[in-house]
Order: sequence, then structure tokens, then C-alpha cells
Amino acid sequence: MHSINIAIVFLTNTIFELYIYILLLRLVLPIVRADFHNPLSQLAINLTDPIIKPLKSVIPNVNYINVRVILLLLIATNIKLLISIVIQYHIFPNIFGLFIWSIGDILDLATNLMFMAIIIVVIMSWIGQNVASSIVLILHQITAPYLNLFRRWIPPISGLDLSPIAALIGLKLVSIILINPIKQLGFGNI
Repeated sequence: MHSINIAIVFLTNTIFELYIYILLLRLVLPIVRADFHNPLSQLAINLTDPIIKPLKSVIPNVNYINVRVILLLLIATNIKLLISIVIQYHIFPNIFGLFIWSIGDILDLATNLMFMAIIIVVIMSWIGQNVASSIVLILHQITAPYLNLFRRWIPPISGLDLSPIAALIGLKLVSIILINPIKQLGFGNI
């Protein structure tokens, strides 16, 4: 593959993945009942509303799940993968394989987002409460339900919370055991 093709795939993937991360935030924020006046929440809303609002009359939400965001996640991920496949392999992929691969890719990006959020929350907790910003508070709201699953089983040892380590290991295991096979299944059907 030529250098220009590699650069195009890199740039396309980066742009789409940044937007997909924002869509994932938009999906999670109402589920964790995050403060929508927070700057990070406002960023996610402002960057996704122009596409999501027009779909409001056509596609309803289901409880706290924003179906429009899920649809947009699937569309953005399929476009990202389609561009990459066409540029790298010069083929138009099987739609079923592309769809399966996109589900795996979304799950992969979601686990990466959770992984990064946990790391940021842990580092900020080491620095101290005086540094807690509104963004860290949102990240704490997003990670707390997942971390609490581990905190039930792993008590603090000498005042040190080791549950984030188990949570990070759990995310990587989910990626290895569940997400990678889904992505491989999709790629194998392309």
C-alpha cells in the first residue's frame, strides 16, 4: 500500500473515531444520569445534535437508550470501515461482514473509552480532590457503575482502592474473549 493510502486511512480512521467517541459519550451520559450542563456533556450534545435532532421525529428513544445515537454509531463505523477496506484492499465488502465488524469496532472503541476514563479518574484521584474538574466529575460518573462492580468484591487494602486494576483487566479480557472474535468474524465475512 502506498504512503498516501496509509495516510488517508489513518486520517479517516482518526476523524471518524474521534466522532464515534463523542457519540459513545452521548449514548452513555443519560444512562449514568450525568450533568448535562457539564462542558464535556455540552460538547457531546453540540457536536451530535445537528445530526440527531432531525431523526427525533422518526426514531424514538427506548427508556434511557438513545436509538438515534446507536444508529449514527453504526453508520459512522460502517463508513469508516468501508473507506478503509476500499482503500486498503480495493474491494467492496460484504454488507453482513461489514455490519458484524462495525459492531465489534464500536465495542472495542467503547472499552477503550472506558479504559482511558478509568486511567484518568485514577490519576486524578492520586493528585487530589483540589484538581477535580467538571470533566473528571463526568468521567467519574461514567466509570463509577463499572468500578462499583469490582469494589463489591475487592475491598480497599490499607486505604488503597485496587478495584480499578481489576476493572482494567476485565476490560482487556472482554476485548480478547468477546470483541476480537466479533471483529474477526466480521472481517472473515468481508
